[in-house]
Amino acid sequence: MNEGFERLVRESLTGDDNRTWDVFRILALASIVVGFVLETVATLSGKPFDMQGYGIGVGSLLAGAGAALKLNK
Repeated sequence: MNEGFERLVRESLTGDDNRTWDVFRILALASIVVGFVLETVATLSGKPFDMQGYGIGVGSLLAGAGAALKLNK
């Protein structure tokens, strides 16, 4: 694998130490990829898909989970 790509992935998906995986960054990336896949499948099959509604829902879930983890500490 290319060193530049590895560095980009490591710096994008890990915390400040660039060693510990950041769960919320990974979930955010996965949510974006899933949203694009759902939009593509919906477009190809001729069915409607509300990307804005999906984004608001995912954002709310991530914000709620982040708040719950912050309150747990």
